[in-house]
Amino acid sequence: MSDWAIPRWATRLVDDDLLDKQKLHDAVETANTEGNTLDQTLLELKLVDEEAICLSRALEFAVPFVDPRDYAIELSNCALLPEDLARANRMFPLFAIDDVITLGMEDPGNLALVDQVRLRTALQVEPCVCPPSVLDALVDRAYSLASASESVNESGQAWRDMVETELKAKPTGTIVKLVKTIVEEAVRDGASDIHIEPERDKLRVRLRVDGIMHERSVLALEQHAPIVSRIKIESKLDIAETRKPQDGHFSSIVPQGEVDVRVSTIPTVHGENVVMRLLLSGGKAVELDEVGMPPPALSWISDCLDHPHGMILVTGPTGSGKTTTLYSAMKRLNTVDRNIVTIEDPVEKRVPLLRQTQVNPRAGVTFAAGLRSILRQDPDVIMIGEIRDQETANIAVQAALTGHLVLSTLHTNTAAGALVRLSEMGIAPFMITSSLRAVIGQRLVRRICDACKQPVELDPELVTGLGLDDLEDFVYMEGAGCARCLHSGFKGRVGLFELLHITSALSRAVLQDRSRDAIEEEAEAALICSLVEDGRSKVAQGLTTVGEVARIVGLSTDSRQAGSS
Repeated sequence: MSDWAIPRWATRLVDDDLLDKQKLHDAVETANTEGNTLDQTLLELKLVDEEAICLSRALEFAVPFVDPRDYAIELSNCALLPEDLARANRMFPLFAIDDVITLGMEDPGNLALVDQVRLRTALQVEPCVCPPSVLDALVDRAYSLASASESVNESGQAWRDMVETELKAKPTGTIVKLVKTIVEEAVRDGASDIHIEPERDKLRVRLRVDGIMHERSVLALEQHAPIVSRIKIESKLDIAETRKPQDGHFSSIVPQGEVDVRVSTIPTVHGENVVMRLLLSGGKAVELDEVGMPPPALSWISDCLDHPHGMILVTGPTGSGKTTTLYSAMKRLNTVDRNIVTIEDPVEKRVPLLRQTQVNPRAGVTFAAGLRSILRQDPDVIMIGEIRDQETANIAVQAALTGHLVLSTLHTNTAAGALVRLSEMGIAPFMITSSLRAVIGQRLVRRICDACKQPVELDPELVTGLGLDDLEDFVYMEGAGCARCLHSGFKGRVGLFELLHITSALSRAVLQDRSRDAIEEEAEAALICSLVEDGRSKVAQGLTTVGEVARIVGLSTDSRQAGSS
């Protein structure tokens, strides 16, 4: 095909060295042969990305390139265009200011379509180019919410009647779709939790992504009752009970696989608040050397795992990645010649060979009761999701002393705190020092977004204060903020670790029942690495920022002033 038949936006990609000329000609022939559009073919062949095509189109037609994910879009703007027109032509009215609408389009060169929108809305139209995949998602979301809102307005009283009379009738399809959309979008964004929060005059939907809350949507308050009722029906909760907290769960199929949704409701002054914890089923455990543990700590913990008995604890607050570390340790141990049995709440990953047990208090299966039964299952390795009480702690310690390797978590702020916590639970000092091999303390810090990572100058005094001035070619990095990371500058998380091994001096301090301060002082000396040291290392590797490490584990006052994104 000759050059004149190739769109100008495509030849611009060649001019900008984003696409090889011969590959462009080959793509044109492929598109003609298969009956596809050229941009579709280029994307399928992975010759360029969607954003490059959009930017080239924007330059060709002298219109802006807009990524809707960069802005708070008023989804109510969908009232300006019928759904079939918006969906068929991949467009959405992004902004409506006075008598002008900014129309996000895939093809701003379609002047007939621009005129059609102008006539239909009686408004001036300013086209812009948007990524087609983003437009598709935006159209789906906007019109789903609009349909749900109409359904609520038309049948809100019917929903209230259903709640009051405990009728478990099927809800309207729009509400089903809306709840499913909320879950799917949360999983896509990497959220760990969804918060459905009623306020005086609106319903707020927030997501926790990488440990930080982000607002996702603001809905009409009328949608609160049907959304909560739908979630309750899915979770097999009492839809008529709105004055007491309830807990349940359900499963949902999303593009990424099956997600287990743990539901918690609690009454507030404006209505029931719902939090949904998302656990993606079938997720594979990472290798132990992939969790981000520093080499000295990794070497020591690997040696501990090679012992046939003893106890290894992982400590840290809720959401610090303790379970991920335990699964990584079990993956290393999981061979056909070992019997590994677990008691968990909940079972987050289903792993072949492991005998996994779910805590079920209603059936009498607590951590302690389950652990007693596990000891009759001839285990080599026992994993306890959490040591919560004295009974569980006693059984776990005794199991570690009688030939079993025991892995568990403990809620303490530091690795040293595990020794004090076990003592406070009534475990005899000699049993603590005899059974415990190592304690891992950990936190999660946000990882700098690779899509917007850039070098930033640090004050030389801060570099010295952080102990980074002896590193060659050290370049401090931060994320500028982009649509991929919700403008936070961070995407994903990485672990910070400290590892405490039980030295003779530390054992003496515990056996002598010395004070908490004395034990923690000895424990500090027994650390193979500390959280702060590992934080500095992660900063030096360009994985996170000084401000992020300071937020999670604390650094010097001067250090806190640096690298905050």
